[in-house]
Amino acid sequence: MTDADSLTLADPVAETAARVWLDLRVAVPDLRSVVVTGCRGGEGATTFAASLARAAQQLDGKRVLLIEANVFAPALAARLSLPAPKAAWCEEANPLGLVASVTPGFDVLPSPARRGLRLPADGLLADLRDKALKSYDLLVWDTRAVSASLDTKRLIGIMGRVVLITESDATRVEHVSAALNDIQALQARAVAVIRNRAGRNLLSLRAGRD
Repeated sequence: MTDADSLTLADPVAETAARVWLDLRVAVPDLRSVVVTGCRGGEGATTFAASLARAAQQLDGKRVLLIEANVFAPALAARLSLPAPKAAWCEEANPLGLVASVTPGFDVLPSPARRGLRLPADGLLADLRDKALKSYDLLVWDTRAVSASLDTKRLIGIMGRVVLITESDATRVEHVSAALNDIQALQARAVAVIRNRAGRNLLSLRAGRD
């Protein structure tokens, strides 16, 4: 068994992600690309994006690509114990050449920690989606909070489906309403709104045998 093979998720987030995925595959059977974002930031969107991608792969055998669209504050490579990316996918002519495998059927397109990165133009994002969907059943885009980033809003407008993460006792009702209004204004659809009751550290990824 390799370290990647023994990567596991803490029970709370794994169970929540599994329930959400099982609901989504019924409610949105044509779901192929979804943006995971928060209302204000720090609500656990990255945690949930990774968990949702893993749930789709484990429960349905989907071939999933988790894309780090939060190029402002990337965290996936470190969280998933992957080597630091050598280049920024958002600046590459062939972004898919930078994909890293976590486990069979679960790949990640991480971003390096480098100041000044921005998502590419709308047409290039749409092109990346279309090319990736030739090899993957589902794309999960991890992003900054919708209120904090014009890049996130652009991405939501292109992809059209959103999972919105809120944090218990931290995200106010008006923040949720504002985020949902933003999503609607972008002619997109919030396919799920998740209340994170466990704070920011739901995700537990460990390498090694149990």
